[in-house]
Amino acid sequence: MPVRFQTIPIVVVPVLLLVGSTPQAAPQDAVSEETVTYFRNNCVSCHTIGGGVLTGPDLKGVTDREDRAWLIEFIQDPKAAMDRGDAHALELLSEANGALMPTIPTLTPEMAEKLLHLIEVESALEKSHFAGLQLSDRPLTEADVARGRELFLGHERFQNGAPSCVSCHSVMGIGGL
Repeated sequence: MPVRFQTIPIVVVPVLLLVGSTPQAAPQDAVSEETVTYFRNNCVSCHTIGGGVLTGPDLKGVTDREDRAWLIEFIQDPKAAMDRGDAHALELLSEANGALMPTIPTLTPEMAEKLLHLIEVESALEKSHFAGLQLSDRPLTEADVARGRELFLGHERFQNGAPSCVSCHSVMGIGGL
């Protein structure tokens, strides 16, 4: 099923920067903080685990659906799989409306294996810590829109000290750096 993009109101953008808490796995399924941080920093902007399709596919149960060796090779260099005409890689590209998964230079085979383990542990949970945000469907108020604009432009600071959205992004003619 193709990925559909929709406009997200400005008030929602800061919320998208927040990610769930650190997973608490059973000792035999322990996932390192390094792996959780790596996934959070490199994967959650495009993937969920049990939360549905974003830009990339939902990763819940991916090791049950795909060959592990193929997954490790693919996540290390998706472009190489596309370039050699790998049918499944090309199907994923099509489902992502042509958005190519980036090659992450720091992704070693060992980290790829650790990421697959994290996905397996999280897939076994009733609700993964990486299921993504569940956005409210309540209508936005004028106050919501005004606050979102203030956060986006940096007139109101984020609690965690993150830079304003406009430092990187532009919306409706309001430019970034």
